[in-house]
Amino acid sequence: MPETGLILAVDSSARADARVALLDRSGQIVEARAELTGIVALVAAVAQVVEAAAGRLSQVVVARGPGSYIGVRAGMSMALGVAQGRGLPLHQVGSLEVMAATLDPQDCELLVLAGAGRGGVYGQRFKGNPGRTSERGWRPVGPSYALRPADSWPPDWDGVDLLLSSPELDPAPGLRRASPRLSMLEGLAQLAGCDLGLASAYDLLSADYGVRGEEPS
Repeated sequence: MPETGLILAVDSSARADARVALLDRSGQIVEARAELTGIVALVAAVAQVVEAAAGRLSQVVVARGPGSYIGVRAGMSMALGVAQGRGLPLHQVGSLEVMAATLDPQDCELLVLAGAGRGGVYGQRFKGNPGRTSERGWRPVGPSYALRPADSWPPDWDGVDLLLSSPELDPAPGLRRASPRLSMLEGLAQLAGCDLGLASAYDLLSADYGVRGEEPS
C-alpha cells in the first residue's frame, strides 16, 4: 500500500450496522460513520467521507463478507466506484477478519462466529500473529463457512483454543470466550493499515461472498 494519503474503508456486511471510515496510513480514524441502515444511508456516508478527504484519498478497502447479500454487494459496488472513478488501488478483507481484528493477537488459534439469521452462523478459523508490524494480527487458516442450525461443524474447526462470537450467539461448549478490545470500526481501521493484496472488479463482483436467503438479522 502507498505510504501517504488517506484510506477509505467500507464494511456493509451487517445489514443494520454498516460502517464507513476515513483513515490515515497508521490506521487512525480521521472521519467515520457507523450504525448505518440501508443503501441510501450508505451512499450518503461514503459521499460525505470522500468529500472530507479533500482529494487526499490514496486507496480504498472494502469488506467482502460473508454477510448480508445485498449489504455486501452495495458496499463492494460503492468501493469499486470510488476506486475506479479516482484511479485508486482497491483492497478487500473478510468481515470475519474485521471481527478478529477487534481482539489483541495471541499465540493460539481462534474461531470467529457471526450470526447469519434464522439460527445460522458464519464462521472462520484464525491463527494469532503476536508482535506483527505490517502483518495482520490474526491470519485466516481456512475458508469461511455459512452454516444452518442443522449443519455439523466443519472438521477444520476442531482444536481451536479461543472463541470470538457475536453477542447474540451462545458460546460453543469447551471453548474459552474472548472479549474484544476494539470496536468493529476500530478493527476495520486496524486491517486497513496492514499490507493487503489488490482486488480487481472481477474479484469483487464475481465472488459469492454474500449468502442468499441467510442475511443477518
